[in-house]
Amino acid sequence: MMREGMRWTLRILLWLMLVISSLGVIGNLLAPPTPPTAPGMTVQQAARLQELGSFAAGFSQVWLTWDGKETMEQRKQRLRPYVAPAMLEEAARIQLPKQEQRQIVSDVQQMGMNQLDEAHWQVRVWAQLSTPAARMMELRVPVTWDAGGNPVIDGLPLLQNVIPPEAGTPRAHGPAAEKGVRDAMRPALEAFFTAYFRAKESSELANFTAPSVSIRPLGGWLELKEIQTLDVYGSKPYEAVIRLAVEDKATGVIVPQIYTLQVTEDQGKYFIASLR
Repeated sequence: MMREGMRWTLRILLWLMLVISSLGVIGNLLAPPTPPTAPGMTVQQAARLQELGSFAAGFSQVWLTWDGKETMEQRKQRLRPYVAPAMLEEAARIQLPKQEQRQIVSDVQQMGMNQLDEAHWQVRVWAQLSTPAARMMELRVPVTWDAGGNPVIDGLPLLQNVIPPEAGTPRAHGPAAEKGVRDAMRPALEAFFTAYFRAKESSELANFTAPSVSIRPLGGWLELKEIQTLDVYGSKPYEAVIRLAVEDKATGVIVPQIYTLQVTEDQGKYFIASLR
């Protein structure tokens, strides 16, 4: 009888162990997924980065959606939850060739992000447009944290072809370049961007880039309309910040774009060393 009692006791213990083990597995399956972490990054930090990426994707959908019948104030109201107050007017500004035109975004997806400096990130977002024509577009969205610790868009997104990511570069500006450098550099940058928007192969930009530098052009779907502002900093190599008005040739819509370039100079000629 004693042996039989021990046998039943062991069976009950084994049964309880199996139940507890099963509950643990089920708990793991039902637990919400945690964001992936890089070495040295806490789960909380990874979650904050996911928040930045989701925020940039949401902004992209709103920014790329427009209707010719919408007023400037209505567009600003849609963008206000995403954009820093100082950038709101700039981000909302578009020029439509026809009032009845509109653009609809059917889907957006965060594809990756580059850290530009301690507080600023550039998020890659793919957008699927359904109207006026079905096509894919990539945006590079600048995002940071405001004083309250909330994500905020602090610059204009850059329109790109759907291509692999490029490394981020620092945002800090040095002192203004020597007098005359900006005016001397302007024609070279205008020629470069005209070719950059129009060309289909990197080799077509070889005359504009520094040795061993390869820049992938956009292939003809954007067109340079004008250079609106140009600021140049430092000395060789220079940092140039340029604001352009560009036209989406599929729709005729004109939007602003801001690029930061590293520019070298050799015997009075200027060459592009990097572009973001």
